[in-house]
Amino acid sequence: PLIFELNNPDDWDNVDLLEQSNPLKPYLPNITPYLKQRVALAKKKGGTVETNVKVKNCGIWVWSSEVWVSHDKLKTNRKRLDYDGIKNLSCYCAFDFSKGGDLCAFGAYFPEVNAYRVWFWLPEERYRDDSDGVDYTLWEDYITIQPGIVFDLDSVVDDAMKYMEEYHIAGIGADKWNFNNGPSQRLAKVYGFDDQVSIHGGALTPAINEIESMLTAGELELFDNPVLWWNFSNCLKVVESTDRVKIMKADYKTTKKKKIDGAICLILAKEIYNRMSMEPEKPDFNYVILE
Repeated sequence: PLIFELNNPDDWDNVDLLEQSNPLKPYLPNITPYLKQRVALAKKKGGTVETNVKVKNCGIWVWSSEVWVSHDKLKTNRKRLDYDGIKNLSCYCAFDFSKGGDLCAFGAYFPEVNAYRVWFWLPEERYRDDSDGVDYTLWEDYITIQPGIVFDLDSVVDDAMKYMEEYHIAGIGADKWNFNNGPSQRLAKVYGFDDQVSIHGGALTPAINEIESMLTAGELELFDNPVLWWNFSNCLKVVESTDRVKIMKADYKTTKKKKIDGAICLILAKEIYNRMSMEPEKPDFNYVILE
């Protein structure tokens, strides 16, 4: 088969130039309005929709890495909820607990009101220095500081359970390392989460795309959390194919300074909500483990 492509991939949203990748465009009147519709949808939705248009309608081979969601888009996600507006609601949670002195996160997604709340912890030693390239002291209202150089994870779990007293936890998720450590297993047992399912990173693609669509449309309440915004700014979206994307640290090839914990917790929380919603009567699991 012949594949036609654009001379310049940056012109993918210029319908007048799409004749280069669609040589029958001048001869078939239905092609132009169809391409206009596809391009408009891609610019509105982004993510996999944009990738599909680039590949299928523009002849562009996409293996791209780009910042997942821009700061400008994140700032539109204000539904004017306050914390009282999510009290006593069901939520789906995920945690990313540090192996040492890095940022820790515990997040809760509330599907009834499309809101996401996240809590962060940091050792005092890291809080006071600038090794991560940010001044954490500017965010003191959003981070719980623990004394010392490394975490007492049992204390972090105690905090998380205290925060969760106001909500109903319907499911929980974590990556493989987090699941295997003692404090995390304690958290799961306290809430009765003993029916597990393991997934691989590629299985998160639907959740990633759904979150991107919500954030692009300004539909998700993030409670103006600046630490979470910073986490999102460090997320690199890697598009491997039209049906597989993943999120990585923006500097994963060089340093470990960029933190994405809060964003990863949202992805896992959304994934477990999606999976449990498929079997609303009696799901056969309540704990998602990311391999």
